[in-house]
Amino acid sequence: MLGKLWKKLSTPPSSQVGKRNLERAWRAQIRGDMDKAREYNNAAAQAFLSMLDHDKTNGKRTFPARLAAAGITLLRTGNAQDAAPLLREAIQRQNVLFAAYPWAGLAFAHQGEQKTALEYWNNFSAIQAKQPVLGKIVQAQCIELQSDEISLAEAATAIEQGILQQDLADHREGKQFWLLDKL
Repeated sequence: MLGKLWKKLSTPPSSQVGKRNLERAWRAQIRGDMDKAREYNNAAAQAFLSMLDHDKTNGKRTFPARLAAAGITLLRTGNAQDAAPLLREAIQRQNVLFAAYPWAGLAFAHQGEQKTALEYWNNFSAIQAKQPVLGKIVQAQCIELQSDEISLAEAATAIEQGILQQDLADHREGKQFWLLDKL
């Protein structure tokens, strides 16, 4: 009896496990250790999936930032199909999650949905969300994609690289991953 209670009390909530692993993944990525980043991201994705399942089972409404975190980690594991609706819902419920827009665009781009990807990327370009490095890259990719100079896959690859470049710029400025302070 006491053992079960102790285990329940000493086990952190899935959302905290996900947040901690998302931060570890970001730091590993900044260090250039992509294998470790993938490992931590996979752990974060599993924790966020557990959180979503728990919230659904208990009739709770998941916070938009947590939906975005779940979507981002799923996208990083290659699961764009499950990531896209989570990112869409996060943005619909809290449209000021500006930095989630490029990720939502990527999720739809990886599914071949160019129109929807462009909508998210164009919205991000209009606001730039205090991410000047990524803002310029997204804007350029939108222009080139709309004028058929590049493919959707090429635009997605450039934006993925832009996210990494923005993360590195933020790290140099002493900032952490934008989503961590919202979780």
